Amino acid sequence: MTTDREPHGMDDLPRPSAPSALLAWEYWFKPEKFMERCAKLGDRFVLPLPGLPTLVCISSPEDNRRVFAGDQTALHFGEGLMKMAPHEVILGPTSITVKDDDEHLADRRMLGPHFSARAVKTYSPTFKKMTREAMSQWPLGKPFSFHEAMMSLALDIIIDVVFGVTDARRAKRIKQATQDLVDVIGGTPFLLSSIIAMARGGKWDGKYKKLKRCIENLDAICLEEFQERRSAGTYDREDMLNIFLKIQLEDPDRMPDQAIHEALRTLLIGGYETTASTLGWIGERLVRSPDVVKSLEVAVDAGDDAYLEAVISEGLRTRPNLPHTVRYVVKPFDMGEGLVIPPGCMILPMMQLCHNRPDIYPEPNRFNPQRFLEKKATQY
Repeated sequence: MTTDREPHGMDDLPRPSAPSALLAWEYWFKPEKFMERCAKLGDRFVLPLPGLPTLVCISSPEDNRRVFAGDQTALHFGEGLMKMAPHEVILGPTSITVKDDDEHLADRRMLGPHFSARAVKTYSPTFKKMTREAMSQWPLGKPFSFHEAMMSLALDIIIDVVFGVTDARRAKRIKQATQDLVDVIGGTPFLLSSIIAMARGGKWDGKYKKLKRCIENLDAICLEEFQERRSAGTYDREDMLNIFLKIQLEDPDRMPDQAIHEALRTLLIGGYETTASTLGWIGERLVRSPDVVKSLEVAVDAGDDAYLEAVISEGLRTRPNLPHTVRYVVKPFDMGEGLVIPPGCMILPMMQLCHNRPDIYPEPNRFNPQRFLEKKATQY
């Protein structure tokens, strides 16, 4: 909720004793040490990082609820994200991740039904079939990179479910173009340019020649698919591209080709690497937890999905894809307990710190899926 009172309480929040330049170095290159430092500062603290607005970090479920259930016209996700990550550069200016207020809400209303539990369940047979096919190619009796296997599988599934590409040669080209794009995003030059841009307050005005070439290549291949479907006049498929093309057919201004490219890129980049990393980390946790593997095998053989879901939840708890999310404050925001955060600040809900609170998760460093069977975690 918001308030018209004068912002106050900021001066009472703890701050790290280290210089902001050292904090930035740890943030980018020593994340474990950075999180250890932050964990000592309590539920609320101010984090000074060069070039960014004042960052108010939170890690309690109560504060998370205040932010996520509060007045979203006072808190902007897209505006905050653009100061800390190159989403607009990679995904484009019409991506849902960089929108706020009515624009963001309109996209959620348009796309939300297609990502409901019921909608996603229709893809389950495809997930199972493609996973079995991939597993049949895994080596037995010798080590291999499980993360790389998950990257390949996740990308194949997304190309099938999101793009719906049936031409094997085109699917192979999309896969290669996506891998090229991800390689550039994960490369050292792009990392360094991102650090500089963030230190300049989120000014992503570089030339990004390699990145743009990769995006143009991917978009060109996708355009072939667009044109082929339009020529055939078939709009009865269940993939996300078909949904976008139907929206465009009904209202060309609502979904021009560029918006479709950016929506596909958002789903591709946003869903591919995050899914693969989550599965990779769950694999890493399992090989270090033979007792959990035994329990999981028994549960799966018995058709008990509850323990499987608990393993996934524990994997997400111990290895979140990102350490925090962000909200940019555009109107005074009352956090309660005497703290009103002024416009121009950013709030960082620190998922990683929340997930490692011993008062919520006893023995937080232990991989223990059983905790999610004994007590369901709240959404905050």
